[in-house]
Formats: sequence, C-alpha cells, structure tokens
Amino acid sequence: SPAFPPVPFPVDPVEVLLRRVEETAPELLMGELKALNDKLPVHYYLMALLADTMPVRAETDFADCLLTGIQAFPGDPGLRALLYSFCRLPLPPKVAASLLVDIAKEVHDDQFYSLTEPLWDILMRNQEFAEVLALLQQCEARMTDFQSHAKLAFMLHLLRFGIWKAEADWVESTFQFIEENSRLLSSYAEGELDLLQLTWEYKRNHVKRDAGPGLADQMHAALQSYFLLPEEERDRPFVECQIRIASSVDLVQSTFPEYRSETPVAILNPWIAVGREIVFRQQGNRPRSRELDSRIGNRIRSFLLTQESMTNRSFRGLLWNSVALLVGMRVAMVLLAGLLVVVVGTSLHSVAGLKGGLSAANAFASGLLGLYPIEHFVVQPCWNWFCGRMARQFYRSQWRRALLLFLADSRLHPNDFRRAAAELRGRNLDSATWLLAFMSGDPAVYIYSLAQVHLS
Repeated sequence: SPAFPPVPFPVDPVEVLLRRVEETAPELLMGELKALNDKLPVHYYLMALLADTMPVRAETDFADCLLTGIQAFPGDPGLRALLYSFCRLPLPPKVAASLLVDIAKEVHDDQFYSLTEPLWDILMRNQEFAEVLALLQQCEARMTDFQSHAKLAFMLHLLRFGIWKAEADWVESTFQFIEENSRLLSSYAEGELDLLQLTWEYKRNHVKRDAGPGLADQMHAALQSYFLLPEEERDRPFVECQIRIASSVDLVQSTFPEYRSETPVAILNPWIAVGREIVFRQQGNRPRSRELDSRIGNRIRSFLLTQESMTNRSFRGLLWNSVALLVGMRVAMVLLAGLLVVVVGTSLHSVAGLKGGLSAANAFASGLLGLYPIEHFVVQPCWNWFCGRMARQFYRSQWRRALLLFLADSRLHPNDFRRAAAELRGRNLDSATWLLAFMSGDPAVYIYSLAQVHLS
C-alpha cells in the first residue's frame, strides 16, 4: 500500500508522522515528504529534522527546509521559532552571509531584524564593516513591511560594532537617525544609547597606537571587547582588568597621574557605566550612594583628622603653617603701623602744632591706600598660588594614596565620602577642603573604588 493513502488526512497528522518515523528509514521518509503535495507546517518541521540525519548534507539544509515552509506558510510561528534557534548557532561567516540572503527572500517583515541579529554579529566580527553594510542594504531592499521601532533596535545593536569598526560619518548619521526617533525607544534602549554615545565620545578622541602591557591599553582593549565579543564572553576581559585595578593602588595612580585636568579622562564615563552594568548583572545591584550611619561617619572623621595631623607634623606642613601665620599677621602689622603714626602724630602736634599732626595723619591714610593694590594684586594671588602648590604636593604624595586605600577598605562610594567629608570642612580641617577639591576631578578615585567590588 502507498505510504500516504489518498484519503483525507486524520485529525491528528502528528501521530501518523510519528508512526512513519518509527517504521521508515530517514532517507525514504524524507523522499516521501518532499513528494507530498499538500504539506502542513508539521511536515516542514520533520523535513528540517530529517535533513540533519542525511549522510550527505549541507550546513543550511535544516534552514532551507524551514524557509520552504515559511514560503508556503508565512505566518506560522513554529517555523519561525525553529529558524530563530538555528540562526543562533555558531555558523561560519560564509554560511551566515548566504543564509541572510535566503532569509531575506522569504521574511519581508520587521521580524527579519530580530530573527537574523546573531548572523549579522558573526559577519561583524569576521568581515569588513563596509561589506556587511552592503549586504544589509541588499537584504533590506526586499523588505516590504516593517516598523521603525524594529529597525531602531537593530541599528542600536549594530552600533556596538560600528563605533569601533565603521567610518565616523556612518556612526554619526546612525546616531542622528536613532535620536530623531528616540520617542520609540524603550527605557532599556535609552540606557543603551547613552552608553554608546559615551563610548563613541571616547573612541573618536582615542589616539590609536600599538597595544602594550600597560593598564591604559588593557582598559581600552577590555572596553572594546565588551562591545565586540559575544554576550557570554564580553564580561571576562573587563572583570580581569577590574581585578588588576583593584589589586594595585600604585598602578592606578601611575596610570592616571593627572588628577586636576580641565578635560576629564575620556575613558572614565564609559568605563564607569559598563562597570556598573556588569556589577548589576553579576551581583544584582548597582554601586550607588547610600545613607551613612554614625559608625561610618566616625571613620571618615578619624581619617580626615589623621591626614590633618600628618600634614601639620610634616616639614612641608610646618612651612605652610608658618607662612600662613605671617600672612595672617599682615592686618596686625597695619594696625601696629597706624598706632605708630598716632604716637608720632601726637609728638609732632606737641612740637610742630596742628600742621605737623595733620601731615602725619595724611601720611598714614596714603599708606593705607597704597597697601590695597599690593594686597589685592600681589599678596592675595601669591598666597593662593602658594596654598594651591602646597596642597597639590600633599595630594600627590600623601592624601591621594590614603584616600584610595580608605575607599577600598571601607567600600564607600566616592559620593558618600564627599558628602560626609564636606560637613567637616569648617571644623579646622583645612586639608579636607583641598582633598575634596582634588578628588572631585580625579578619575583614579572612581575607577579604583568601583573595581573593589570584584575582590569581595
């Protein structure tokens, strides 16, 4: 009797197919299914599965069967679900490119983007960006029905590669396209866009050079890997770099020697953003400011008092305080000079009369007026310069390292430390004022403190 008798199909064709699978060799069953005129989606499911059991087969035979089914049943969710899974296999670049062209012939709606995203990733990692864009244009030419939000999500994903591999004009125009349609972005996509913009700002200003063993080069490579590697691999280089950062305060200080630059370190913002995202994904929370209890407040106060005491006891601190004392005495010296003029004026008045006393008073007034420009244009600027110079030397040689170690030991967020320390600035803690001024622009403070979570 024939394999498929010419009678109406049973109510449950799956049972018939399962019996045929048990009774028939795969090659024979495959031939029967191909010859069947009125196929259902389930027939294409089985053909795809059987294609993988054939002794001679191509890498895309499974997908080809599904695409043939999609051509006959464009809206069948099962066929698309199987094709979705197949597109996430580690295919060779040439196979991925060929499959993209075949899928574009059958899938003309906006599911094309989400369906084929992993295939584009394969090409992005293995081919020139311009070649991939040319293939994308070829595929998009066949699309007849898509929504803007689907293309937005896809272009946002494409930018992860584009900011590192594409020409600047393409990156800028893609950012513009996304921003013009930003109302369609989800909150997650908005966060992704912010991260990509920060990273692009860093990338376009980064001076390309041969990679070396230094921390700055490792950070650059780790940041790049985060965007280019597959999702299951992208965190590893970044975390390895974070562990290296957290393990050596001296390395961090030498890598970021400039702590008061007018231009912030370009890598700081994307590095912090990626670091916070990884911590959230791996540990379930993001590093953030928190309310401090009295115990932490006392630790901060003790730290500041220790730094103040060490500063004042050092030779440089004694010099600073001595100069401060002399500068502070300038008002007393002016008053003393005034008192001297009064004494001299009184003596002159008794000897030379009213005219002599007035002359002395005029001389005193002229002297005071002459002191103002000296005070305003000479004494005060020189004193400010001297204080800044002394504070920079202390921050470089003492305060900075102590601050980094304190943040590492306490696991405090730098913003928590700044908020608590700011309340103590008016309590005879001059060093705290300068320390806070310097740490606010010091990239090492934020990079080093964030990395500590990977040592816990």
